[in-house]
Amino acid sequence: MNKMQRFAHKNELQTLGTEMEGYLKELDYGA
Repeated sequence: MNKMQRFAHKNELQTLGTEMEGYLKELDYGA
């Protein structure tokens, strides 16, 4: 895997983590 692919993959994981945080916060507000 070259550097750009690795960077893109890391970026995707960070985006996914941010989306999960937002989702969990929404669940907290809904409870």
